[in-house]
Amino acid sequence: MEKQRKRIEWVDLLRILATWGVISIHGKSCYTFEAGTYKWFEYGFIGFGFTFCVPVFLMLSGYLSLQKEISIKSTVTKRVPRIVSMQLISILLCLSAGILEALVRGQNIKDWIHTTSEWGIGTTYLSVLAGCYLVSPFLCKIIEEKKSEEYFLILSVVFCLIVPSFADLEYVRSAMPTAIRYVIYWIDYGQVYIPVGSTALFVLGHYLGRISDKISKRMAASFLLIGFLAWEGSSFYTMFYPEKNTILSVLSYGRYYGSYVSPLITLYSASVFVFFMVVVKDIHLPKRISALVAHLGRNSVMIFLLHGIVINAIRPYIPVFWVKSFLIETIVDVTFYFMIAYGISLVLEHIPIVKKIF
Repeated sequence: MEKQRKRIEWVDLLRILATWGVISIHGKSCYTFEAGTYKWFEYGFIGFGFTFCVPVFLMLSGYLSLQKEISIKSTVTKRVPRIVSMQLISILLCLSAGILEALVRGQNIKDWIHTTSEWGIGTTYLSVLAGCYLVSPFLCKIIEEKKSEEYFLILSVVFCLIVPSFADLEYVRSAMPTAIRYVIYWIDYGQVYIPVGSTALFVLGHYLGRISDKISKRMAASFLLIGFLAWEGSSFYTMFYPEKNTILSVLSYGRYYGSYVSPLITLYSASVFVFFMVVVKDIHLPKRISALVAHLGRNSVMIFLLHGIVINAIRPYIPVFWVKSFLIETIVDVTFYFMIAYGISLVLEHIPIVKKIF
């Protein structure tokens, strides 16, 4: 199991950053500002800036999981049940928090059940991860050879970008010859879903690790800059002109597979992943800070499962726009949520069943 491996510092640092980013998205990306205002730019900058979190989580899981062959037995008896157990713990935590909320506010049973159902923010990611784990024995066969892994990723591009562009977007269909449209429709009827979505990101994490020794620090930094500017620029454009249906709609947001496999967010997420793997890897922290990073990284899953509860319980009591800069407000508020969730995880980690699962 991953928790038994030696901690990898750059992985823990990226996990911590991505977990903070998820809390930022769920805790502060719930406001609207007039387009072109200073707060609007701040809101978009930090909101779009942390959209890499879920793709990076999947890339990290693929990078760590696919380094050795995975058996069907371990998948069915250990890996997937562990994810299911995390979901059950999340439900119990939300249920307990909902009951406590009901007692404090004097609500009836219906009210606290309804409240509980809204507190598991983001935990649907566990089902995505479980899906990747279910097919990981097959993915291990695919990645045995570099060419077959590259072919898998090429297929993911075809079914994540090319097919949706021709099959779903009216302005693309109307501009293309009928013969091409029929070919794309025929491919789409095949419903080849395995190379797309979460599994593509899962395999991409392994592939980037495979070629990391060929990537220089300068290349990694340049890749990050290009990925960031491409994603932020396209996102601001689509936010400023939400009614316009252009090619940026395809590049920025995915089909029914979900927006996390769209080309530009995948590009940006991969650039963040590569930067940490190539550049941050060689940064050595002081011993005490390194120990804290390792513990935060180990507890990041619990923090992730707790963040919805913390946000819903605490946000009503935090003043909105208490400082002029929305960017500063977000950093302070989200760090506050993060530290509370971490504090709760320090208690939960001593519960035997929780300790065993996490």
